[in-house]
Amino acid sequence: SFVFIVSVRSRILVIETATHSILWMALLTALFNVAANIILIPKHGGEGAAWAAVIAWSFSALIAPWIFTASREVIYKFFRF
Repeated sequence: SFVFIVSVRSRILVIETATHSILWMALLTALFNVAANIILIPKHGGEGAAWAAVIAWSFSALIAPWIFTASREVIYKFFRF
């Protein structure tokens, strides 16, 4: 699940003292979630909010790590590319 991936990645980044990456990824994820809520809630209500959360977690787990070098290395290790 996306929550598991983000949780493990965050713990690895704490161990590697790259906590600044965690902060920036959390901020990007929050902004992504707000944008998705603005788009989806007027059309779909509560179901749109749920989908916005899923989309934001998937962004945080799969896309945001590629932005920062420290987290990119963790993704390579995690998925064994």
